[in-house]
Amino acid sequence: MAKKLIYVGFPFKHHKGTHAGYYHIKDTGIYNEIIDCTHEIEFPNKCSKNKLTWFFFRVYRKIVGEGTPITVLHCIFISLFSRNNIFHFIHSENTYKWLAKFKGKTNKIVLTVHQPASWFENHPIWINRIKEADKIILLSTDEEEKFKQWTGKDNVDFIPHGIFTDFYKPDINIPHERMILMVGNWLRDFETANKVFKILLKQDTNLHINVVTLPVNEKYFDRNERLHFLHGISDEDLRDLYRRSSMLFLPIKEYTANNAVLEAAATGCRIVVATNHANMSYFSEDQIIVLSLDVNIIVDELSKLLETPCDIIKQAELRDFVVNNYSWSSIGKRTKNIVLCNINYFIQK
Repeated sequence: MAKKLIYVGFPFKHHKGTHAGYYHIKDTGIYNEIIDCTHEIEFPNKCSKNKLTWFFFRVYRKIVGEGTPITVLHCIFISLFSRNNIFHFIHSENTYKWLAKFKGKTNKIVLTVHQPASWFENHPIWINRIKEADKIILLSTDEEEKFKQWTGKDNVDFIPHGIFTDFYKPDINIPHERMILMVGNWLRDFETANKVFKILLKQDTNLHINVVTLPVNEKYFDRNERLHFLHGISDEDLRDLYRRSSMLFLPIKEYTANNAVLEAAATGCRIVVATNHANMSYFSEDQIIVLSLDVNIIVDELSKLLETPCDIIKQAELRDFVVNNYSWSSIGKRTKNIVLCNINYFIQK
């Protein structure tokens, strides 16, 4: 009997309606059914605007638990009345809970994990939850052994994040400007970024810096007329910034996958990542620049890059590498192969 692959997921609010976000894996054509839990994820924010609805929502959560209980009940209903279903929770930390107890013998659970191992160590209940899954998909290679130790099984695989490489692409008619771009919110080291930007803006009076992030993060930075904050911009405007910037600079505390790095690489923008927890799952140090979170080292490297013309051939090779390995069509095929072919399902006919 054929296996039925079911998507269970949602877009984060800042990804909704954009080209960014892991939820786009649902558009690769690998799923037989889509369970979209966007409304359930957004429901708490709607409730919080009214004290009465918020009270009833808190009572509801006390009864049915955290996460997305309605979505999980939907999955249980499918499990009760059909066989050989594979439920793929694409943002498992936000949506998965207690399905394993009711899925039956022929239905399987696949969890894609986005948080680093340190997050699971701080949330030990989740270590027990991932043990229930039949397959764990990680977005980086660095922590495969750690997750295998937790699951006690050889059921952990790396499948990278994807992007729309047909959209994020270079434009040779757009010249690079004396401009540094920083993009994103999650696990960004804004304090280090502020220190670096203060020095660079003082040293170079022609330099402009654009920071694309949530408005709440502006508080981490000292004001400067050449330091620009952007939020809610269109995908086209973001793509234009990648194309125009001298480099993408990302100071990161810790990370698994990173949309901005993939997008910048696909558009031909040079990339500098500063972190004390380097993750080389996607690119080698021959392809992108990786530095420690040392302000002096970062300032020196960025200053040198501002004086160095972009190597067009090298960036074109990086673009080809992204297209071949991280386009959504490639990620979809890889996911389907691993989920459907490389797992022992013991299907009962």
